[in-house]
Amino acid sequence: MINEFPLEGKLWDERVSTSKFSKSEEYPDLGERRWYDFGKFKTGHICFQDHPGKAYYKNIKIKEIN
Repeated sequence: MINEFPLEGKLWDERVSTSKFSKSEEYPDLGERRWYDFGKFKTGHICFQDHPGKAYYKNIKIKEIN
């Protein structure tokens, strides 16, 4: 495991509320692209990205942890 953090609860809500994913007007350039439901879904798609530039991935393994 490389990183672990809670995806729900008081600490999570506080962190999201101060991020670009909040309903704050501090990031007007995002407009309608804001993700108001960021981090609320328990299942779905996975996105790999880098800011900015090229990103290379190799031998990625994803396991469901019970």
